[in-house]
Amino acid sequence: MKNNKYVEYCSACGLCQAKGYADFSYKKGFLTPNIKTDDFGFFDKVCPVSGTAYKIQGEWGGYNSVYLGYSTDPDVRLKASSGGVITAISTYLLEEKKVDGIIHSGKDDEKPWRTKTYCSTTIEEINKRCGSRYSQSMPLADIFNLTSKDKKYAYIGKPCDVLALTNYFNIDPEFRKRFVCTISFFCAGAPSEKAQMELLEELKCSPDDCADLRYRGNGWPGYATAISKNGKETQMTYNESWGRILGRDIRKSCKFCMNGTGEPADISCGDAWYLNDDGTPDFTEGTGRNIVFGRSLVGADILRNAMEAGYVDLSDYSGEISEFKKAQKFQYERKATMLEKCLAMLIMFKKTPSYKYCDLCRVSRSSTGISFKRRCNIFLGTIKRIVKGKI
Repeated sequence: MKNNKYVEYCSACGLCQAKGYADFSYKKGFLTPNIKTDDFGFFDKVCPVSGTAYKIQGEWGGYNSVYLGYSTDPDVRLKASSGGVITAISTYLLEEKKVDGIIHSGKDDEKPWRTKTYCSTTIEEINKRCGSRYSQSMPLADIFNLTSKDKKYAYIGKPCDVLALTNYFNIDPEFRKRFVCTISFFCAGAPSEKAQMELLEELKCSPDDCADLRYRGNGWPGYATAISKNGKETQMTYNESWGRILGRDIRKSCKFCMNGTGEPADISCGDAWYLNDDGTPDFTEGTGRNIVFGRSLVGADILRNAMEAGYVDLSDYSGEISEFKKAQKFQYERKATMLEKCLAMLIMFKKTPSYKYCDLCRVSRSSTGISFKRRCNIFLGTIKRIVKGKI
């Protein structure tokens, strides 16, 4: 049934709940929908797993401009997850009165390992809520209450959230008029509630005693940091927190995502990691910088204007973009080898996302630098994970 597809590969954007078609609860650590309708028309048109998505392109997707850059405010650059460009662009849009508010995610003050969606209308609110949130969230569940038809907004969210919102724009053009632009960030997956508990345990901070949980920032990449109610602070490196705990327990939809770099957004940003001598990303602490894509004409204009106004320092990266696959190997390889993963699922009689195999083949053929042996290992590894019940 279609119901199974929308539940199994749900990204938990929450838009179906906002429209009254579903409600969400935690199951096995993940926000999971209970669909309350037999009419799947809305899901078919809007849901990120519906197959009505943007046209999937190879490598980094379509864009008008691409830069390396960072916020010109050193405090923002330090506090943010990487170069602070998204925070700087948000500041520009508010201060130059291009928007009335920024719709984005931030820490849930009552349960700091969880995430809430806010409409920030001041620079103080933007700065307070900046930084990565590696947890479950439903950023579109309250989108209609957070916006007003007589005001303008920018939306910042995960790639799948932006996709759901832009899909919805197609069926509600009046609502579309509320938004000046959409902004996304690179995403490797949404970790479970169970992973949050494991992280807190490793940081020796119980949920009841947790006053703050920061996943990155205050450096690049920054440390996962828990602060107890008595002020005690414990830390863990990004490699340990994401690589050993959080990244090991993500949503099923994240494992089969081809939209990790925010292709449907007007602007998308990610970490522009420096490289070690062996060509692998260097995660030792440094001064943050972003790769920044202006994916639409609107996004390209905003970036150019923000740079001219002095909010961001951007340098053209179009000539070197072919080398970026080394800095973001995971994102590049996950997309380029989706054909092998989906074929393995098909052979094992498992439901796959609604990708067209002609698109998977096209993306696979256009990808370079991935050996036949590596592709075979991914194919066989997917089968092994299916047999072990990990997929």
